[in-house]
Amino acid sequence: SHRNELLSDSNIEDDVHIESMEMVLVEVQNGNNSNFRNDKISIPQRAKKLYNNYCGVAEWGNFITLVIMIIGIILVEIFKNVDPKVYYQIFRIIRAIGVFGLSGGITNWLAVKMLFDRIPGLIGSGVIRNQFVEIRNSVKMIVLDTFFEPHCMMEYLNNKQDDWLRELDVDAKISEVLKSQAADEIVDKQLNLMMSRPEGMMLTFMGMNVGVLKPMILPFIHGLGPTVSNVLSKNVNTSELINPENIRMQVDQLLSAKLEEMTAPRVKVLVENMIRKHLGWLVVWGNIFGAIIGVICEVSSVFN
Repeated sequence: SHRNELLSDSNIEDDVHIESMEMVLVEVQNGNNSNFRNDKISIPQRAKKLYNNYCGVAEWGNFITLVIMIIGIILVEIFKNVDPKVYYQIFRIIRAIGVFGLSGGITNWLAVKMLFDRIPGLIGSGVIRNQFVEIRNSVKMIVLDTFFEPHCMMEYLNNKQDDWLRELDVDAKISEVLKSQAADEIVDKQLNLMMSRPEGMMLTFMGMNVGVLKPMILPFIHGLGPTVSNVLSKNVNTSELINPENIRMQVDQLLSAKLEEMTAPRVKVLVENMIRKHLGWLVVWGNIFGAIIGVICEVSSVFN
């Protein structure tokens, strides 16, 4: 079972690597964040994707330092026995810029590569794939702790309570309910119930009945809408209706269910699409600092 799992994981990694090279559009449908359709990608789009993957700032930085290194090596060999030696020393510095710059860039490029992909024989490579469960859990906790902290949620809900009541137009809705047929039937029922009691019999002796009392009571009931709305806004607290802990629990369950769908290859592709293109500058700065170190080493050797 473990062997089959490893083989399946290896096959998935190869498929994802090929798809990530040729993918241009990532379709998001029904919560699925990665549906790659290579058959719909035209040749110009594939060429553009390959250019973006292999002709970024990192590749240009390494290419430029490689050219400088080759030129420096050739010129050093040409002017090795030529006087004056000043040209020879200058070309040695150029060679050092290329060699050290390329070594710095390649080192950083390899570090970025090891972050996303497993490299046989290099312990610690494929960090994102190896730690995808921790990455999923970290994403969930960041969302919960940042956006669904109970105290902040409660404060937000209390501050928004009046705005929600205004948006809901509670006055109009209460008035609509009080003027509805259902409310009218309730008034009839309660008046008939009252007339069956002793106090109702007293009203009957006075010539009062449901038909007389109802027109007197309805305007009073219909006018209760604004009053009831004000009482609700002042006395109803959002915390009594909405429990932030329950909301947080429901969101936690939703995130857990969705994150279970995020396999190691999908997490790798997701993170790679977000940050890999920005990591190219790490390679460029490796070229620059490597070149500076090369100049310092070469100049110090000249004076020695």
